[in-house]
Amino acid sequence: MLEYLPSTNRAKIVIIIALFWSLGSIFEYLMAMFIVLKYGWRLLTALSALPISIVAMCMYVSIHFFYWKLIRSFFYYYLVCT
Repeated sequence: MLEYLPSTNRAKIVIIIALFWSLGSIFEYLMAMFIVLKYGWRLLTALSALPISIVAMCMYVSIHFFYWKLIRSFFYYYLVCT
């Protein structure tokens, strides 16, 4: 997907993505050190899945998702009903 970025900003964005992956891995490791010993792996799994769960729930209230569903329904109506 990086080939679709403008070449002037590509290296900067790659470094930012790598930085977030590194910081996320470190945060997960630190969270595991404190949570697994005291509460167990199940809570760690639930806390690790929390961000993507929030994003998935927010997709249903996002205006872009609404427009995508609207456009899809128009295409469906055009293809099937005409």
